[in-house]
Amino acid sequence: MNSGTVKWYNIKSGFGFITPDDGSEDIFCHRSSIVEEGVKELRDGEKVAYDIEQDGDKSKACNVTVTSFTDGHAPVKPRKWPADVLPTAGSQVGTVKWFDVTKGFGFITPQDGGDDVFVHKSAVTGTSKTGRTLMEGEDVEFKIEVDEGGKPMCADVKGPNGEPVQGVAGRRRGGRR
Repeated sequence: MNSGTVKWYNIKSGFGFITPDDGSEDIFCHRSSIVEEGVKELRDGEKVAYDIEQDGDKSKACNVTVTSFTDGHAPVKPRKWPADVLPTAGSQVGTVKWFDVTKGFGFITPQDGGDDVFVHKSAVTGTSKTGRTLMEGEDVEFKIEVDEGGKPMCADVKGPNGEPVQGVAGRRRGGRR
């Protein structure tokens, strides 16, 4: 495992560069290489650990984890459904498989099994901090409706006890990792 410091990272584009501690050449890092739960982006100056993989004739970082966070940037763990809370009548519980904040859609995996169900941001009950976003791994309750094409889709997506979803604070724009 290698270590280094985030030289710069463009949150909107989802990539940046790491300056290795061993003094070697800066290495490319894409958001998809961040594997730490609750971390979707890097901040300039953060210390990271990573592996290196070859991408054609270039090297890039993979399996990136943050070892020292900058102020105000610590991982947020996805909220899990409390064992003593039942979903609202007509709803079921599921886990957000992924959600693209930029495009405003993703998929929820029902906890009782079955196929992943499409979710659009318009079905999400958010807050002023999170907007209509969902956090990957977050447990939510939802109803299933059928779209005009006959495909199932989520409706009335909310957190435990009818609360707003956890979402992604401060990230109404940006992308999925």
